Amino acid sequence: MTVDKEEKKVMGCPKRQPSAKEIEATRQLTQIGFGTQALADEFHVSTPTIYRWKEEIPEFRLALEEGRSARRKRAHTCMYMQAFPVDENGKPTLKGNPDLMKFWMKTQERWKEAEKNIRVTADAALTTPLVQLVLKGTREEKASLNAETIGEHCEQKPEADDND
Repeated sequence: MTVDKEEKKVMGCPKRQPSAKEIEATRQLTQIGFGTQALADEFHVSTPTIYRWKEEIPEFRLALEEGRSARRKRAHTCMYMQAFPVDENGKPTLKGNPDLMKFWMKTQERWKEAEKNIRVTADAALTTPLVQLVLKGTREEKASLNAETIGEHCEQKPEADDND
């Protein structure tokens, strides 16, 4: 007596599927930082169930991706505003967080340090020739700035302090 695979019945409970409310809750919870384990705890399921839903249910996967994308965008905006703050008139200031500036340049602008242990400070940024030209230059000098002249200024070494 042989049993065909097609006739074999699966024993056990049917697999649970997320409700529409749980899918929407997934979007909202991932926006505020819930991970896989926290979602599993919230929905009273195991983490493998969350992974299965992600693989098998496109709406659930989309909710996860949208929630995480919104969280990354919010974190990205907060980090940028701390690294490169603006004053009450919307003009950039040099009072940002130097570590975040350095991190931003490395991750977003693909900047690489030429030497190890380079320290980025707002004071150092103020001594670059380009910044000095923008801060102290005449109208004619500022008007002459274009992509070519900016590139030339960026290649120059910072001016030495007279106080040293």
